[in-house]
Amino acid sequence: MSSNPLPSLQQTREWLDSSVLDVLGTMAHVVAFPHPSSSTAPSDSPVYSSTVGFKGEVNVSVSFFAPEHSATLLASKFLDMAESEVDSEMIKDVLGEFANMAVGAIKSRFSDSGVNCVMTIPSVSAGVALPRLGRENTERVLFEIGQDWMLAEIALA
Repeated sequence: MSSNPLPSLQQTREWLDSSVLDVLGTMAHVVAFPHPSSSTAPSDSPVYSSTVGFKGEVNVSVSFFAPEHSATLLASKFLDMAESEVDSEMIKDVLGEFANMAVGAIKSRFSDSGVNCVMTIPSVSAGVALPRLGRENTERVLFEIGQDWMLAEIALA
């Protein structure tokens, strides 16, 4: 067990903001604007969901939620393809890889802090409902991407 104190949920959320902005800027060449955890998604329609985390001295789970248009836009940007050429499987692959990169950066920060942990395997689904707000040790960040959005939810256990 690490002798250093574990990073807080607030610190982890700050790392999430940074990693999401870095990955979106580098891989999709888009600018996103994070909004605080009190933000809610602009819609409660079914969304694509991508979840990955890490386990060990700390258990962290991060889920990303995006409506179909936002997910299609991100996949087209990641793959440098027209949106009309992107299919559901491509979207799922991109969202899984996006989650892996963003959460991998957070996991590296924990490791740099002396916390031992290993990544989980990403899981991606389509047509899911957004989870309810107010769960303990959970924060949300809404990322505005032009007219589109992605919601991130981070949970520490």
